[in-house]
Amino acid sequence: MEKVKTSVTLSNEILDWIDKEIENRKFASRSHAVEYCINKIMKLNKTI
Repeated sequence: MEKVKTSVTLSNEILDWIDKEIENRKFASRSHAVEYCINKIMKLNKTI
């Protein structure tokens, strides 16, 4: 799947959580974390 670079604005609280999850090796990067979470929401709403 082709990926397109974009930007998002997130609260410090969310970024801190993402960074901790990266340290714990749950995500490889901030982009990976955001993509993972959006995919989860899409699956919950059955839009993919």
